[in-house]
Amino acid sequence: MARRCSGRKRPLEMSYEPFDEMVLLRMLGQDGKMMLFKVKRNKPLKTLLMKYCDYKKFDYSTVNFLHLGRRVLVRSTPQELGMRDGDIIEAMVHVDGGGDVKDIQKMRPA
Repeated sequence: MARRCSGRKRPLEMSYEPFDEMVLLRMLGQDGKMMLFKVKRNKPLKTLLMKYCDYKKFDYSTVNFLHLGRRVLVRSTPQELGMRDGDIIEAMVHVDGGGDVKDIQKMRPA
């Protein structure tokens, strides 16, 4: 007697991804607040970085991301950067301008 196929394309065991494929990363903002993200080791970090900017309501082009003092590129993967569970990505908002406080005080009317 022939067995009937249940209609599944692959066995349940093959659709499961092992936990080793994921890495838990921490995003540290300039405000000192930490956010946790779980990402796949072989996927580019672009989605993670974009989600962080969306959550914080930052324009993506104004934020620099650093891992161990080196800039993180959007096409980089955690595997390429050698990231492990608990590693920190720092988010630094780029600010143009600046100056001395004395110069600002001189511009104010008395």
